[in-house]
Amino acid sequence: MEEIKGMSDDTKVCTKCGIEKPVSDFYKRSTGKTRTYCKSCWKEYNRKYEKLYRTHHRDAIRSSSRIYRCVNRPSINSRRNSQYKCAKVFCTKVPTLKIIELICKCCGKKYGLPLAVYNARMKEREGKHPKYCSHECQWESMRKSWQQTQSPYAKKIKELRKIHGV
Repeated sequence: MEEIKGMSDDTKVCTKCGIEKPVSDFYKRSTGKTRTYCKSCWKEYNRKYEKLYRTHHRDAIRSSSRIYRCVNRPSINSRRNSQYKCAKVFCTKVPTLKIIELICKCCGKKYGLPLAVYNARMKEREGKHPKYCSHECQWESMRKSWQQTQSPYAKKIKELRKIHGV
């Protein structure tokens, strides 16, 4: 039987670039067969497709990202805080680094900030020093202030609901 060009066991021809390459230069499908594009052509194709997809579905991607962030806010915040705590522990081990001690406005816990970080935050907040030790404390404080600034009608409705057990 004759061997067809590009069909030997250890080489294959890419349908995109037309170059004969070893089979190891082709990705495998879940079925075990190799793809028709070589790895370099497949990566190029995926890059173009992803860019095109993102431009056409920008609004849907943004809205799903917002929904994800809203639903998973506690886990996202805890990941951020754990990274921040690790950075603080690392910074306090440096002997020449000056640490400024602050007290959290929400929980009253003492926490330290490196002087450089403290100065950067002072610039960001136009002279107001950081008040909270974590994102959770900041959100809790915002929630409390929101409850205090509710309209008198909202407070009355809440009282009536308590009375009537609704």
